[in-house]
Amino acid sequence: MNLVNILNNKIFFFFYDLINKNIFVDNLIFFFAEYLPYLVVVILFFYILLHKETYENTKTIFNNNKKVKEFFIVFLSMIFSWAFSIWVKNIISSPRPYLFFENIKPLFLHNTFAFPSGHTLFFATLGFVFLKYHKTIGLFLIITTFIVGLARISAGVHFPIDILGGLIFGYFIAYLIKRI
Repeated sequence: MNLVNILNNKIFFFFYDLINKNIFVDNLIFFFAEYLPYLVVVILFFYILLHKETYENTKTIFNNNKKVKEFFIVFLSMIFSWAFSIWVKNIISSPRPYLFFENIKPLFLHNTFAFPSGHTLFFATLGFVFLKYHKTIGLFLIITTFIVGLARISAGVHFPIDILGGLIFGYFIAYLIKRI
């Protein structure tokens, strides 16, 4: 085994060892890994819609070219990161940790491949895109990316390399979308 695999496995087991010991911790990790992403997307949608800049010098959001452009870029980022994640997962076909190690009992199961983490790629893309428009929201999304990524490692459904891949791909997708 090479150094990257050894490090990947050591970091995975460090975080995975947090679960299956305490029901509160398991529920907290489950929330961060599965429900927090949906909650953040809803909060983000309302933030964009209701942010004070939306109504400055305009009567509706759709008369504000800056907001329409921002909605388009965010929507494009979401769709492109999701599609790219599925495409790369099917090309690389990396198994999830609980399929790789027999003794792993994850908090939940997924029937897709692991690399890259779609959740991490999605939020990293949004975070890096938002850094251009709203630095505070962008930083919030990047912090959310790390929380969700670490929770998904702890839950036993991703290796650290899956999370790192999602971060790197998310950055490059955001860069490309900003350039377009």
